[in-house]
Amino acid sequence: MVTQAQQHGGAAAAILDQLFDPDAPSERFADPYALYDQLRSTTTKPVHRADTGEWAITRAADVEAVLRSTRWHSTPDFSQGWGGTSLDEMGPQVELLRRTLLFMDGEEHARLRRLVQSAFTPKAVSALRPRVEAIVDDLLDAMADRDTVDLITEFAFPVPVIVIAEMLGVSPEDRDLFRTQIPKLTPLLEANTPPEAFAAAGEAAMTLAMYFQPLFEQRRQSPRDDLISALVNAEVDGEHIDPLDLLVTCVLLLGAGHETTMNLIGNGVLALLRNPDQLALLRDGAGDESLPRSAVEELLRYDSPVQLTVRRAHPGATIGDVEVEAGDEVLVLLGAANRDPDRFDDPATLDLRRGAPHVAFGYGAHHCLGSALARLEGEVAIPALVRRFPALALDAEPVHRRTRTLRGVEALHVRLR
Repeated sequence: MVTQAQQHGGAAAAILDQLFDPDAPSERFADPYALYDQLRSTTTKPVHRADTGEWAITRAADVEAVLRSTRWHSTPDFSQGWGGTSLDEMGPQVELLRRTLLFMDGEEHARLRRLVQSAFTPKAVSALRPRVEAIVDDLLDAMADRDTVDLITEFAFPVPVIVIAEMLGVSPEDRDLFRTQIPKLTPLLEANTPPEAFAAAGEAAMTLAMYFQPLFEQRRQSPRDDLISALVNAEVDGEHIDPLDLLVTCVLLLGAGHETTMNLIGNGVLALLRNPDQLALLRDGAGDESLPRSAVEELLRYDSPVQLTVRRAHPGATIGDVEVEAGDEVLVLLGAANRDPDRFDDPATLDLRRGAPHVAFGYGAHHCLGSALARLEGEVAIPALVRRFPALALDAEPVHRRTRTLRGVEALHVRLR
């Protein structure tokens, strides 16, 4: 006889299979939130389990509890491969993953994070506002004579790339290199990463290493007022940063620095275009100085650029009253937590005045290092766009990328007039 608990477990596993099926129909990628709601309703327990053994959590309180607990850690078990690719198939690219801040814990993580975070404090980021405004205005000016544009290519991508490249201290003419190489690295963060993606990532890493290594040496000899100079000349306990850590950190800042904000702008504008009353509120609310900030917080909550992260259990780890074994993995569904009806009233409704706390940037020790910068870029870019082009409208139905960790659209074709 099948028990009710087994029935619920089977239902949850089936939903998780749909959620992470790389061959799922496009509508599953366009709207994962219906599956999150189904998953949440399968049981009164706070966790769900896939047939492959991973746990999954959807509720905001559980997500926050796991992300702040020291009984869960971020370092994957790379001996089992990654994203469906074996350790042998991963090749040397496994070192790129091992050395990213995303997959470090404890003092190692804290030490490297301390070296970088001074550039991303709210005060340091606030000083960048005039430059971000100028970059946004220049990009809007370049679109002014166009009838239609792809907002991802012409606006959402270049805003954060220009900003982070200038912070690092790389030349404007080298931005095209990042445009071509960084997208080859971001698939490594996905749940289903085929071997060919690791091969492409290895080529991109080599290209970027050849670019950065001479630049690191140049900044050692002749420091400037930029982040690369600060990193290459920083010392911890009398030693400079390990060269591989330095390279991986710069690549991570470029990759995460553009990916999150690009998707914030793309997802955010799409959400506004599909909610005309909220678009009008932001477009016509120039006198309300608090609106851009609360709007960005709501857009981050409503359609989060990062949908999930993963944690592994230390001995004694629990989720609510459910005990898990050491080494078990939990899929922390940030996008689901941001639509949790126990935390948010009417969570599927876009309300730019809501301004409620969310977990779009994670929580705890691994809270997104660049969250203040992403917020600033969103607060400047999105209102400026909708106010410059008051007739902004979709020109074609967007196609969402077939990814689960990072959420965004392939292109966002809009009419400007």
